[in-house]
Amino acid sequence: MTRLLPIALILSGTCAPCGAPVRCSGESPPRAAPRGTDGQHAPLGATPAARWTVDGETYDIQSTYGMVIDGDLMFVVEWNLPPEVERPSDDATAMRLARPLMDHVLEEGLHEQTSIRGPDGELEVEYIGVALQKRLGPRTTGYRVRERVSALTAPGSGAAPPASAPPPKPAP
Repeated sequence: MTRLLPIALILSGTCAPCGAPVRCSGESPPRAAPRGTDGQHAPLGATPAARWTVDGETYDIQSTYGMVIDGDLMFVVEWNLPPEVERPSDDATAMRLARPLMDHVLEEGLHEQTSIRGPDGELEVEYIGVALQKRLGPRTTGYRVRERVSALTAPGSGAAPPASAPPPKPAP
């Protein structure tokens, strides 16, 4: 069973628990916070819908937010799949669709804008997650994938280093 911890929210953007703009601070007990789209976990510091252009492709992003699962902080991107893209039915397909967004988050350092102070100190983002959402009339269905930041930035992973990483040294 997933254990949710009381946390002190210190995010920029819109605070999901209290609706305050830009910056929110204070205790947010897990039971009092609104439920996330998975029906269990509360999104923290949700941003409004936006349109991203990544490598010439346009993505309609429903929201981005932080989420604590089993004591780890995850930066989540909710992507509304376009009509011509089918909802993935397996992890490999979902990851192939989500990977450009994960790389974009890392390249732009978007995940670095999310931090949460928990009972044991400040949590840094451990995971980048993407919720691939498909609207079916009034209903929404989807598929979620996540990957550790360390795995996404590992040599040979295909990802660019995070925005905060020092530039690579030229070869001698």
